[in-house]
Amino acid sequence: PAPDGTTSQTSEGGGFAHIMDIVRAVRNARAENKVELGKKIAAVIVAGEKEELIGSQRAVIERLANIDPAQFHISARLAEKPKEAVTLVIGSTEVYLPMAGMVDADAERERLTNELRALDKQIAKLEALLGSDFANKAPAAVVEKERGKLAEAKESRSKLAARLR
Repeated sequence: PAPDGTTSQTSEGGGFAHIMDIVRAVRNARAENKVELGKKIAAVIVAGEKEELIGSQRAVIERLANIDPAQFHISARLAEKPKEAVTLVIGSTEVYLPMAGMVDADAERERLTNELRALDKQIAKLEALLGSDFANKAPAAVVEKERGKLAEAKESRSKLAARLR
């Protein structure tokens, strides 16, 4: 997690890097919520365009994040978001950990609020950078990369805000 305690990842990275970001985020959420090390948990991953990639690494995610195979679901879209679930946003992928009875709902609201604050800071920083002379002087590829980071941060923020509501 970031120094402020957030668990949102905005880097999509390569295929393997994205899988490891998901595993890391789930492990961090387990630790933050003081879930027993050996306890298998449920997970729902809304993978969007990364459904095939994440599906192909299902066994790896189950093992490394200690997820119960019978309660592990991966889909491109989700009709209804699980209630009382820890929400993790890793780039364009959403992970829901239905942890009813294991998670304090007020603490989860606070965590999401803190994550939103961190994303707001990141968005403001990127917007300031792109609104400065940097956008005119830096190589086009570098500017485009920063614009991509901004778009991902805004997408993550939108999803987290919806979850907080």
